Amino acid sequence: MEKLPEREKIARLRLARTHGIGARAFKALLKQYGTAAAAIDAIDGAALDGRQRVIHVIPMDEAEKEMAALEALGAALIVYGDADYPSLLATIIDPPIVLTARGNPALLGHCSLAVVGARNASLPAQKLTEQLAKQTAGDGIVVVSGLARGVDRAAHLGALKAGGGTVAVVAGGVDHIYPQENTRLYHDIIAQNGVVIAEMKLGAAPRAEHFPRRNRIISGLSRATLVMEATKRSGSLITARMAAEQGREVLAVPGFPMDARAEGPNKLIRDGATVITAPEDLEEALAQLRSSDGVAQPAFLEEAALYDDEPEAWQNLLDWPLGEPLREARHSPDRAAEISPAGPKKAAPEGSSERPPAVLALLGHYPVTVDALAEQSQLPHARLAVELQKLELSGQIVRHPGNRVSKAG
Repeated sequence: MEKLPEREKIARLRLARTHGIGARAFKALLKQYGTAAAAIDAIDGAALDGRQRVIHVIPMDEAEKEMAALEALGAALIVYGDADYPSLLATIIDPPIVLTARGNPALLGHCSLAVVGARNASLPAQKLTEQLAKQTAGDGIVVVSGLARGVDRAAHLGALKAGGGTVAVVAGGVDHIYPQENTRLYHDIIAQNGVVIAEMKLGAAPRAEHFPRRNRIISGLSRATLVMEATKRSGSLITARMAAEQGREVLAVPGFPMDARAEGPNKLIRDGATVITAPEDLEEALAQLRSSDGVAQPAFLEEAALYDDEPEAWQNLLDWPLGEPLREARHSPDRAAEISPAGPKKAAPEGSSERPPAVLALLGHYPVTVDALAEQSQLPHARLAVELQKLELSGQIVRHPGNRVSKAG
């Protein structure tokens, strides 16, 4: 693809920020009018497809203000159809029309692995995530995640420690740091050869409905998605299902059956996901990704209405029965159209609580040291000792030699 003229990039930004125009409508307009600029001249103030609702494209000065703000922030605008738009992401059914990026956007075109999992991940899961991400980045593969607590944070940290590339896809604007406790990590990613990207406009705070949209970008940028701990109804499972829909590989780390955070990856494994139990397993999976493009081309929705009404197919993925094998989904690119129109249950935004993580939530059935637990829980040792004593007296934890603790069986 060639570089788009600045006028056309701004026109595409205007369409992206216009209510009622999403990826499918955008593609239909480009097909009909050739350019976004021509489409705006034809449709602004008109009712399309015989509907009563009128399209009002955002004014030019509003788009120019956003462009100026991006420049002042040192951020880049990446537009669908331009030469610097990530080619892998462009193959999904509903690619974002525009992305904003802080850091090194060239990473978006590299071979990537998405790593997702629970925000309240156990300490062993976080340690393993960091180890696997460090190994992945050290092998020259970019690690993609969502800058949330738990697994996401560990994935980014592991990639940075290896001196490799990492992509943080955020649900709000690229300038909105969420959760706030990841402020240092956000700036470290930008400063250390990473990139933070967003679909939403500058200043936008993330809402619950933004996270599934964010998740499709995480999987869409990546040749495979690795799921660590995740409950049965979690954003990580949405990402895994989107990865399967996009023709990408799904990898999962099994967990202890009595831990609710193991239900998601264990189910994915039963449904055909590749099992990752050791660094060697991941090395083998990554080698296969390098030897092929790792993507089954999805079927595009060529016949699209000029309006994109909510909810879109991705919003219903929580209600896709987990019993449907992923191995079948990979070869059914039109599966999204068959999903029930009933949307998912409303969920609170990721990381909505700003309190330190609960001690019990950090524990799994594999013993960890109290020192590591103190560091991760952000509690002083004296306070942690009191909390552990309460948990021990209530039978919820077990102490082990070497000043280690774990969840009770």
